[in-house]
Amino acid sequence: MLRSCETPTEFRRNSVAARLSGTDMPDDYRPPMPRRNPEDIDLGAIKADLEFLIERFTRFRKEQALKPLYTMVGSAAIVIAWIELFWRHCL
Repeated sequence: MLRSCETPTEFRRNSVAARLSGTDMPDDYRPPMPRRNPEDIDLGAIKADLEFLIERFTRFRKEQALKPLYTMVGSAAIVIAWIELFWRHCL
């Protein structure tokens, strides 16, 4: 409830719910950048950039798909080589 000595702005500033919700902004808040004019936005360039990023991400996923298999095969080869060396030279 609003206390008799507080203005609505002071109440919002002191309110626990406002502090926890992340909506407690100063009264003189200005956005960091002005909004762009919708006619100035180049949708073709944005589409080209998105297609490029999608293609790169797809290629990256294909390249990374076999990494766990390579790791398992490499680890198995190291273990087999170590066992062979131990078997031949220590036993």
